[in-house]
Amino acid sequence: MLHNFKVELLLVGLVLTLGFPSNTKADTITVSWPDFTGTNQFPQPPVDLGTMTYTIPSGQTIVSATISGTFGNSTGPTTMGVDVAVNGFSVAGCNQPFCPPVGPTSWSLFYDDFSTLSGGSVGLVVTQTAPGIVRLGPITLRSTIEVSAVPEPSSMILLGIGLAGFVGFRKRTRRHPQRF
Repeated sequence: MLHNFKVELLLVGLVLTLGFPSNTKADTITVSWPDFTGTNQFPQPPVDLGTMTYTIPSGQTIVSATISGTFGNSTGPTTMGVDVAVNGFSVAGCNQPFCPPVGPTSWSLFYDDFSTLSGGSVGLVVTQTAPGIVRLGPITLRSTIEVSAVPEPSSMILLGIGLAGFVGFRKRTRRHPQRF
């Protein structure tokens, strides 16, 4: 009798484990801007490098985001003083001439506040902060989005019917053990 109970517990555990989808599903959204080379004028107004749009599917939210790029690009290994902002939030900057002294050099920022990214678009603005030419390599924003998986109602109904039948079978075998 104890052996049957262990087998039943194992079966119920297996049905519960396999009957429900995993709790989360992760996808990645990536937006990129190409190399940028400014002019040799100082001061110059902030340069809008464009706004990228993306779609966050219904029911999903951003759970992590990183923006990365390089100071310096294929036209020159260094840049002059520069501030890089996404949606008005400064993400990188160098306030000295010849940033970096040896280049190109990578930079990145891990976001901890996703409110500026949840609108479905990101704008990139570059502001020159020192005389010379601003050179930036490709800039990429990667966001991870997740959604909690919700089992469809028909799967839940089938699971419930199966468990009810299992309980009924168990009660019947206890009442009339000689029939089986």
